[in-house]
Amino acid sequence: GNNQKAKGMKCSKSTYATVCQTIQHKPILDEILQRNNAELHDKIMKDCRNIGLVYILLYELLFGKYGSIRGGGALKRIIMENEEALRDAAKEGKAVVGVKDPPPPFPKYVRVNTLKTSETTHLVAEVLAEHIRSSISSKRESKGDDDEVVVYADAHVPDLLVLPPDAGVDLHSHPYASEGKIIFQDKSSCFPALCLVQGLLIESCGRNKSSLDIIDACASPGNKTTHLAALLRQQQLSFTSNKTPLSKVFALDRDSKRMKILQDRVDLLVPTGGGTEGKSKKSKSLPVQVVPLHIDFLQTKSDDPKFANVKAILVDPSCSGSGMVNQPDRQLLHEENGKQRIESLANFQIVALKHAMSFPQVERIVYSTCSIHEEENEIVVAKALQEHHSAANSNNMAVSPWKISRPSCLDSWKRRGNAVDNMLSNEDAHCMIRCDGLDGDETNGFFVCLLKRQHTSISGLTNDAPASTAEKDNNSQILPIYNGEFRMKRSTSTGTNKHSRKPAADSVQETPSTPHIGKGGKKRGIKNSSQDCASTNLVEQKNAKRQKKEEAVVVSKVDAKKVGTVSSDSSSKQELQTSVTRKKEINTDTKRKEKKKDTDVRKNVGTSSSSNVHDKKKAKKIQW
Repeated sequence: GNNQKAKGMKCSKSTYATVCQTIQHKPILDEILQRNNAELHDKIMKDCRNIGLVYILLYELLFGKYGSIRGGGALKRIIMENEEALRDAAKEGKAVVGVKDPPPPFPKYVRVNTLKTSETTHLVAEVLAEHIRSSISSKRESKGDDDEVVVYADAHVPDLLVLPPDAGVDLHSHPYASEGKIIFQDKSSCFPALCLVQGLLIESCGRNKSSLDIIDACASPGNKTTHLAALLRQQQLSFTSNKTPLSKVFALDRDSKRMKILQDRVDLLVPTGGGTEGKSKKSKSLPVQVVPLHIDFLQTKSDDPKFANVKAILVDPSCSGSGMVNQPDRQLLHEENGKQRIESLANFQIVALKHAMSFPQVERIVYSTCSIHEEENEIVVAKALQEHHSAANSNNMAVSPWKISRPSCLDSWKRRGNAVDNMLSNEDAHCMIRCDGLDGDETNGFFVCLLKRQHTSISGLTNDAPASTAEKDNNSQILPIYNGEFRMKRSTSTGTNKHSRKPAADSVQETPSTPHIGKGGKKRGIKNSSQDCASTNLVEQKNAKRQKKEEAVVVSKVDAKKVGTVSSDSSSKQELQTSVTRKKEINTDTKRKEKKKDTDVRKNVGTSSSSNVHDKKKAKKIQW
């Protein structure tokens, strides 16, 4: 009952992010608790019923954004009692464990679904860029260079767009997404379908004129399945003269729940009949049909009539998911089960790959995982090849052997496989593809290996055609190719936007904070500079006039003091000449006259300085 209730609970994005960050810091948290003979572990974990909550609270205190624990409770009080010891252990433990800071967020990858839309990749990029730009602008009071949004074309995968990682907008609600015209798919997960399909039609057309079908052995949720269909259809369009018959992509999955997800994705992303919506009849004459099948791939028969025209198989089996950097919750499953789970997965993976090799008509196989472990990658391929070739030789099977091949569509990709002693040579390992999100690849960890039958090469035809966004629809003339610009922009904390317009030579003195927005930014920059100079000169002139007036007021102040001294001396002489009996009357009369004189002086000063209110106030102060 509790398990069913937990499955029905929903998790907010902030809570999920906190849990993911806690999982990424779990190694160092374990090191902290185990220091000094597990003293902190015994104090904090004693009588604790929720170990997961302990890890979350420790992460918030030691590595969280605010450096404190939100909320309260007995568990918080126990942790705060040991706060000083925990912080000291965190400083030492981080160096011991060698934990690196989590990588910056990857760019957002969006694949244009050419099965569902006839719009060009460039047009889709413009629409998405405008959507992101308007969303950012609506959250800010003023516009500037920060509102600039650049959408790039990926350098390796056709029709894959690269969006800013911090776009701050949820594109899942965009009509393109709800209509299935765009698919949110990580770059590395696009490699398997790309390696399998590129050049496949060229090889098949050179040997037979039958249909070209593909099996996706572990298809759910369906992103790779629909990518296979899109790439296959694009190759068909380039061979219209051959009149290629209907091709099928068989999407297999044995789990009923995953099968439901697969069917829903296919219904959304693949139009009825396999053609592109809104395209001409000529395009619909070359459809690709996606056929979901609720079947266990290991139970399929290589001589099944419906698989007679299958020329390629994609084997992307269940794995540990250790390469999923942005889904660390999958890494926790691996840590809990350890080597036993890896061995169990590897055994299944070897069986699945060997079963794909048993199809005599199949010419290509791609084996891929989202794992970083050699036990699930290079070793699986090496063991499957050895066991298959041994079985073929012992049974005298008249089939061409399999060989590891280098996919030329990813020839520029630098990270390659790992050689395994007595199992896999450096040459074979160099043909494999690896991705590492923790080492600057800006995509999740992945492994891809292309296997081919050893046939005699066809005269005049290449075995594999390079795939590049730069060669499709002339998009390279419009869309810039992504080359790590988002990563470089993050690393330059004080630098200006690389894509902003640079100031011209005649406006070098313009301050860096002055934005260059749109066309004509250069002219506006020069105009602003001249206005600043004019306003500066006007201020200087006003200051000079004010200084002269203040000097004049100081001079008048000195003169006024002299006049006051002379008048006081004369009045004192008059007082000495009067009689003692009239002294009070004279003093009273003198005071009255001095008061009247002061009033007249104030009026005269106020009239002469009426043109300047500020100077008038100063003059009154001086007279007083």
